[in-house]
Amino acid sequence: MALATLIAAVIANGLVMPNFILPMAGLNRWSAFWQPVAIGIIAMAPVVAVLRWVITPAVVDSRPLTALATLATLALGILLLGRIMLTHDERESALRRFRRRVATPGATGA
Repeated sequence: MALATLIAAVIANGLVMPNFILPMAGLNRWSAFWQPVAIGIIAMAPVVAVLRWVITPAVVDSRPLTALATLATLALGILLLGRIMLTHDERESALRRFRRRVATPGATGA
């Protein structure tokens, strides 16, 4: 099931969208698709390397430490990508929305 989902995602997002949908919408393949993907890969490569060669050996045979390291790395990656790919106004807007949701746990977000 996971393999089928991966194959479908690669076909839809890696082939159909940049080669058919974006040109039909009048968007440039590089600036609308490949440039953000390349920035994300470049930004996350050091994080993945640290996770693989520094953190993973330190948490071997410990599921809680592995989970904690994974969550910390995910948070670091999200912050890093947000800093690189979002404008100042977009970051401020995202922070306001996040603070509003944290402050009102019963809110539906609508």
